[in-house]
Amino acid sequence: MPTIFSEKKQPKKNNKLYDFLFSPINQKQNQEVKLGLSVTLIFILICSVIAYYDVLTGQYRGEIFNDDLRIYFWLDQFLDPDLFPNDPIADYFKSVTPIAYTFLFSILAKLGITPRFVMQVIPLFLAVFSSAYIFLLSLEILPIIPFAFVTTIVSWMTFFPTDALPRSSFIILFPAFLYYLIRRALLPCLATILLQGLFYTPFIFVLIGVLIVRLFSWKNRKIRISSDKKDYIFSISGIFVAAIVSIVYILSSQDYLPSISGAEAIKLPEFWYPEGRVPYYSDNILDTYIFGWQSGLKPGKLLKSIPLVGWLSLILPLLLCFPSKFSLRNEITQNRVILLNILIASCGLNILAHLVFFKLYYPNRYTRMPLTFLIALSSSLCLFILLRAIWNWCNAQQFTVKVKQAAFIIITLILGGYSLAYPLYFSSRVSPRVVYHLPEIEMFFAAQPKDILVASLEGTPSNNIPIFSQRSTLTAPEFVVPYHPKHYIPMKEKTLDLIEAHYTDDQLKLKKFIQQYQIDFFVIRESTFTPKFFTRSTWFKQWKDIAKKISNEQKLGKIPSLLKFKQNCTDFQSEEWFVVSSKCILRQ
Repeated sequence: MPTIFSEKKQPKKNNKLYDFLFSPINQKQNQEVKLGLSVTLIFILICSVIAYYDVLTGQYRGEIFNDDLRIYFWLDQFLDPDLFPNDPIADYFKSVTPIAYTFLFSILAKLGITPRFVMQVIPLFLAVFSSAYIFLLSLEILPIIPFAFVTTIVSWMTFFPTDALPRSSFIILFPAFLYYLIRRALLPCLATILLQGLFYTPFIFVLIGVLIVRLFSWKNRKIRISSDKKDYIFSISGIFVAAIVSIVYILSSQDYLPSISGAEAIKLPEFWYPEGRVPYYSDNILDTYIFGWQSGLKPGKLLKSIPLVGWLSLILPLLLCFPSKFSLRNEITQNRVILLNILIASCGLNILAHLVFFKLYYPNRYTRMPLTFLIALSSSLCLFILLRAIWNWCNAQQFTVKVKQAAFIIITLILGGYSLAYPLYFSSRVSPRVVYHLPEIEMFFAAQPKDILVASLEGTPSNNIPIFSQRSTLTAPEFVVPYHPKHYIPMKEKTLDLIEAHYTDDQLKLKKFIQQYQIDFFVIRESTFTPKFFTRSTWFKQWKDIAKKISNEQKLGKIPSLLKFKQNCTDFQSEEWFVVSSKCILRQ
């Protein structure tokens, strides 16, 4: 267990409660650190189990809790290699999935553990292991055990329930990286960089950014360059590891490189607000760079992500400027500079990602999670600084003993209520957000041969059939992402062909489409053929010209052939959904 100690010895206090809440630990109190860490992890585990009780009891068996997980349907191939034969969508997402993520699921599949079960339980493991590093990291900044406890709880409430996406690895690897960096443990620090690169490559730039920023400091109104050789060893070694892992990722996904450029993206409606599939650009420049979905800098969203106390982080710089009035400022170690390192590295990468869009992916990748973590730490610091200042102020006033005791009890209740009662309430109210899908339709397809191909313009069936039925779909909004032209251009062509076949009144065109793409089934509903569908469909929101053309044809009284075949060629029906057989259509 690492040694945690304060910078200055504190004056002796007669109030044991005060000492417990606000007095720093010293280098001889490692047993207290172990006890505090154990209590924290037990409490985190209790809250996590409460939040995930329905999952653990099997109520959500087979469900997924984040629609982004649907792109990992191909992981079922580890259990059954015959699934998704000659499926270009599966091939694409297999190629761009991080190596470590693929390796993890392959190992678990060999043990007979299904990918969807792993996706359900990973958040529990992330919650516990990340909490351990956040607790230890907090003590390195302010060596007060209740502070570390509160910071860990705040972080848990901020990020939990998380998901099983590769980017969630940041929740555990980033605090681990910061902790080992502060402790000057080179090999563990490099190990976190390596793992981060293997699980989610874009985030290694944040870690390397922190290492580079630490080479500089601000002293006497001048920028100073570090004279500590260890800083250069950490930076050079970290860059070397990051370069290797980046090359490995590039080689593993080279079949679909290069990614789209900013000059290409700006011409596509898919990248434009408000209707684009993956909006980035906006006519309002503030939406593009600050308030937009992909900017990662929207202040309100960042601050509100921290339950109740996020706004306190804004006054931390002010509190640190007045150590005489806020005495806890003197107990904060020099390691607090890591907060500024995170801020500079994160915002710097965000700006760089805007400048070279789309080479570093979306800018929000470098700010949303790092700054949220930073705000959680800063908010807890502010809370303790303010409460200790209030306690000391009350103690210095000429109040009666009962008034002082009442004030101290209120302060204790604030900390206890926020760090104990509120998390329990939070965990009882939080539940995984189950992705909406169509179980009956999916069960029908799961009973069909493994090599069937389903086509649908409706996002609900087309997005979900691969992961819930383990069958291929021709195209779907979730899978047709314009990040790599080698994948997107042929997928867009298929989608446009499907739209034309879907609404044509020419039976020969429909049959030719079926034969060209070897379609086995269509999933439709009558509302798909109404003008209202054009206003809610992901496809038509961004391809308005096509929607207008089809709408005009319908006004002329043209009835789509596919709709005509619904009555005689429906193989399965579930409420408003119809599964239409292509073989039946070809026989007509």
